[in-house]
Order: sequence, then C-alpha cells, then structure tokens
Amino acid sequence: MRQYKNLQVWKKAIQLAIDCTKATLAFPHPFRYELGSHLRKTGTSMHSNIAEACGRKSSKDFARFLRIAMGSVMEFESQCMEAQEYGLIDDEFLKRATKLKWSINKLINTELAKKI
Repeated sequence: MRQYKNLQVWKKAIQLAIDCTKATLAFPHPFRYELGSHLRKTGTSMHSNIAEACGRKSSKDFARFLRIAMGSVMEFESQCMEAQEYGLIDDEFLKRATKLKWSINKLINTELAKKI
C-alpha cells in the first residue's frame, strides 16, 4: 500500500481544495450553495481519489483512480472558469489555481508513467 500523504501530488491537491473552500465560502447566495458546493466537492474529489488510488493493491486500480482524479482536476478548471464569468473569483485566485492544476496534472502523469 502506498502512503498518499507522502506524495507531492496529494499535497498539492489538498492545498487546492483548501484554497477553493476558502474562496467559495465568500460566494454570495445562491452561488455559495450551487456552484460553490460543486467546486468544493470537485476539490475534495481530487485529493480523495489520489488517496483512494494509494489504497488499491493493483497497478490497474491505482491508475484508474489517478485518472478519475485527473478528471476531477479538469472539472474543477471548468467550474472555475464559470465562477470567473460570474465575477465570483478574481484573477489572482484563478492564476494560483491554474498553476496548481497544471502541477497536479503533471504529477499524476508522472505517477501513471511509473506504474504502466
């Protein structure tokens, strides 16, 4: 079993989820409970699927859950773009989130390359 807490990709994903939660709690109603909730769930899904991948015994399952995490990263990006269109997040948050997102994608691909 792999130790997910030692993986740089998990650390970056959980940081992105924390940043996202802080940003979305400032959303006005009804965005806080609709789009904000989706963003928080997507952020949580990233690091949760990375952790779940580490709990899997087979390389095939490990890769599957990392790919699910990558899908959550892309979903997060799409939702951030929507939030920006509504004026709910600023350029600075989007810049930080995009940088983390690319780093997470790269690290997931690195982990996948090791296991395939």
